Amino acid sequence: EGKPLPVYGDGMNVRDWLFVTDHCSAIWRIMQQAAFGTTYNVGGRNELPNLRVVEKICDLVDAKTPPLPGGKPRRSLITFIDILGFKHLIQTSTDAQITEKLATLRRFSATEDDEDGEGFEPKVIQFSDSIIRIRPLEGASNKSFPYGLVFHELHDLVLLQGELIKHGICLRGGIALGDVHFDAQTVFGPGFVRAYELESGFANFPRIVVDPEVLNDLMTDERLRAQHHGVADEVDAIRKLVRKDADGIFFVDYLHAFLTELDEP
Repeated sequence: EGKPLPVYGDGMNVRDWLFVTDHCSAIWRIMQQAAFGTTYNVGGRNELPNLRVVEKICDLVDAKTPPLPGGKPRRSLITFIDILGFKHLIQTSTDAQITEKLATLRRFSATEDDEDGEGFEPKVIQFSDSIIRIRPLEGASNKSFPYGLVFHELHDLVLLQGELIKHGICLRGGIALGDVHFDAQTVFGPGFVRAYELESGFANFPRIVVDPEVLNDLMTDERLRAQHHGVADEVDAIRKLVRKDADGIFFVDYLHAFLTELDEP
């Protein structure tokens, strides 16, 4: 029905979540085998914020039901990109140079005008020096044949950064999973806000950072992986595209990954 779910506070209180029967089994085993007066802590090493649990439940419901009328699939992989030095580019380049660089930017950041994210390409919205890329988890193509949504987004960003750096254009951005509503030129929702926060608050340098939730959910959500890959194969492919920086933040390692895309040394 599209009604909001009540969540206590901001939903970021962390709990160790247990499946009911696992908890009951642990209690029963303690009652049968434990020494009198002994204290036990029963945990599943599955600590998650309350909000993340709600989102996962919503994801499972979305996988079983169609999108709400008039809306897009609510759970998406969102990339927010800031083109650094855009003003300087305009001020210091000739018209021909600007045209060439913008053509390169469009070639690697934009798709067909009628691309809505339902196919194998993302929905791209560009305004001024910002680019927003959206890949719905429940897009028609990914739903019928999961194509490796995370890998292809990371791979596209490797190519984008690798080409633009040759023109002196650096990018900063964030990749997140979350709820988002979008149409031809409008995008809003907590997923978009999260991607923007990663870019503005955590990237800090010319790098595109990856929310740990994206990498964690890759292990459990089949919609994020290629249908023809096992978990180990998908993780191995993605490890070649990302790197953990000295500050503990994962980012798209285009300098290393782009070299593997070259036909010749």
